[in-house]
Amino acid sequence: MLGFRGCLRLIAVWTLFIAIGSCSRDDAFAGYEEKISECLDSDTECEKWAKNNQCLENAYFMREKCHKSCGVTPDCTPKDSPKPWAGRATADGTRLFSTMYPGAYHAAEHHWRRDPAMGEYYLPGQQMRGAPWLHLSSLGVGTYLGDTDAQTDEQVTTAIIASVHRGWNCIDTASNYRISRAEKSVGTALNALFSGNVGITRDMLLISTKAGYIADDIADNLMIRGSKNGGVVTDDIVGGNCIHPKCLDASLKRSLSALNLATVDILYLHNAAESHLGGLENKAFLKRLREAFVWLEGARKEGKIAAYGMATWDCFRKAPEKGGLQLQEIVKLAESVGGRNHGFRYVQLPINARMREAWEQEWQAVEVDGQTPKMTFMEAAARLGVGVFASAPLLEGELLKDEALRVKLDEVKELSLLHNLGTKLLQISRSTPLLTTALIGHKAAKNADANVRLIALDPLNEDQFYSVMAQIDGGAKQATV
Repeated sequence: MLGFRGCLRLIAVWTLFIAIGSCSRDDAFAGYEEKISECLDSDTECEKWAKNNQCLENAYFMREKCHKSCGVTPDCTPKDSPKPWAGRATADGTRLFSTMYPGAYHAAEHHWRRDPAMGEYYLPGQQMRGAPWLHLSSLGVGTYLGDTDAQTDEQVTTAIIASVHRGWNCIDTASNYRISRAEKSVGTALNALFSGNVGITRDMLLISTKAGYIADDIADNLMIRGSKNGGVVTDDIVGGNCIHPKCLDASLKRSLSALNLATVDILYLHNAAESHLGGLENKAFLKRLREAFVWLEGARKEGKIAAYGMATWDCFRKAPEKGGLQLQEIVKLAESVGGRNHGFRYVQLPINARMREAWEQEWQAVEVDGQTPKMTFMEAAARLGVGVFASAPLLEGELLKDEALRVKLDEVKELSLLHNLGTKLLQISRSTPLLTTALIGHKAAKNADANVRLIALDPLNEDQFYSVMAQIDGGAKQATV
């Protein structure tokens, strides 16, 4: 029970949060009350629920049952799209979300990560980035899988709204996910969240997207205008992937439009090494990557992105002799373009119960005090000031079919509070030592609810994590690349 003082505290927090949110959203839609007067459902309860902000608190029910009076559905949004939402994730905004937003009020302490990757180096030889550090949720919404239809669009939008309302402030998408429909679904969700009368503002959320797999119409247009003097030519596009500056520029413009944002927090190069390195010598690939970094640093200066990184599948999960990349080499490349406070701040790669290379294999060589010791990717990233996001915690659903793994996890004491395989696997991924955030896609209300409830539990500590992985090891095979 909260008691009288607890109730007063919640009321005070809510009032302050609304006041702060309202004063920083000059371009927000009108409040729910104004929109409700324009169109009503036949069920009078819908009006009452909408006035009490249930459109966000119970997004799955409201968007389906009260689609007219709910202020976060297409039926009642203004005919003219709002201006692109300005701003980016900030230390103050993310901290406010983590400490005062009612939906995140009961999150476990270690659900929140103080992430230094967006910070700056201020002194020569400084080992760790200084302020500003972001407060990021240990779980974030991914948007990869799903059909390319209106029903899936709505499910993705609703899942994002529900997840943010319950205490997740990281959202990840890509220009090619569901043939660009994923970004549009994210944009719809952001319009709802920022325009709703619940105090969520742009600076509270970290939003990332990816460029690389280029849309056919963009590629065709650039190829027609391309030439050998700086334009896009056939060799620049490999398997539909292009990191030529003109491709990246066209892709980002389309992404910002779909997301309805002025700035995206992270723009990842999407499987750049996986797509280009096989057909190029390492030196030629790094030259192509450097040209991309030059453009990315320019996009940073223009305020279109806050940071950039690489979203990868296996280039950091392979031994060097098998073509694996060295993170320090990539960071030095970024430094050669943008100085020590370059914008290369994040890497995304698969980490799950079977894909363990990031924390298990000492394949990365990093200069430390005149020496070059070997260490894991996670350790190297921490030393180099690079944040890590985990993708594929369920291996795109394949791990849910692993009955041997299910049996083993059912016997693990550290996971006994969790009652389905999906949340156990997600708990393992988010608990990876030195990780920033684990990304998971969910659409169905049942799955989203099970996943967002994890915020009430702390991730496993380091000893618990290694204990769980040791218990899984008996007879289980590690995924190979």
